[in-house]
Amino acid sequence: MNPIRLSELDSYIKTTRPYLNTLLIVRNGHIVFERYYKDYKQSSYQLLNSETKSVISALVGIALQKGYLKSLDQTLEELLSEYFLSEASLQKKQITIRHLLKMTSGLNPDFLASPWRFGDTSEDWVRYAIERPILAHPEQLFMYSSLGSHLLSVILTRVTGMSTLDFARQYLFTPLGIDSDEQAGFSWEADPQGYMFGGSSLHLKARDTAKFGYLYANNGKWEDLQIIPTEYVQESTQEQTRGGHPEGTGYGYQWWVEKVAGHHSFYAAGYGGQYTHIFPDLDTVIVMFAPDEPAVGVYHRQFIPTLFVIPAIKEA
Repeated sequence: MNPIRLSELDSYIKTTRPYLNTLLIVRNGHIVFERYYKDYKQSSYQLLNSETKSVISALVGIALQKGYLKSLDQTLEELLSEYFLSEASLQKKQITIRHLLKMTSGLNPDFLASPWRFGDTSEDWVRYAIERPILAHPEQLFMYSSLGSHLLSVILTRVTGMSTLDFARQYLFTPLGIDSDEQAGFSWEADPQGYMFGGSSLHLKARDTAKFGYLYANNGKWEDLQIIPTEYVQESTQEQTRGGHPEGTGYGYQWWVEKVAGHHSFYAAGYGGQYTHIFPDLDTVIVMFAPDEPAVGVYHRQFIPTLFVIPAIKEA
């Protein structure tokens, strides 16, 4: 990569508000740029916000590979049957894992229904999600629903017999060398019933997040280990729906998808400017963390690849 462009990138971050906390770039398997700003450092655990959803998607793919799940077309009624004993909605009975992954389940989107945001006193988030009126037929509309992602975490716990965190540690974090030491600052919150929150709240270090992105850049393979099925990774990172709010780009299976400067790319996105952006044909992963402010997100996601990273590659 052109070192002059990378130097310009560093200056851009230092002088452009709102500032980033962290920027890390991996190219051809090597860290070529790593900067921490303000009080952040390499050992800092940072909140991924909705990037957590992409980790949940990875765990679904692993559960398929391990045989814990039969297919993506298994229904909520089959997997969470006790919640449907008094549920009359045929539409909800038709919701599948695939619908949850694609955000086309018809369940209420975040701005209309989220017990953690509106102070709901419900002790059962699953019942909260399933008993609220459905807004659309499954597959009819894209509606961004963290409740839907949370149901995926609940399903993982049910079918594997272990918490989502324990499952992640065994089959994803440990193989990647991702440090999930709670004493060092790692955390992942759970709902009132103890299910790890599938829509947000996971904290990881930037290098660990980069490992996760690099895993997807290599079709789910880490060294000689196929952690996630190749076909599942490819389906996850291709446009399954045109997407919409909040990122405004296409959507796969809990991954956003867009073409940037003629290059296919996909990214995990978290509220306020948390991104892990992968460019497979450039063998490049960009990790950025920012203050938890909405204005940060699209601003840096658009400019950093197009003005600095891609030109640095082409000019090398």
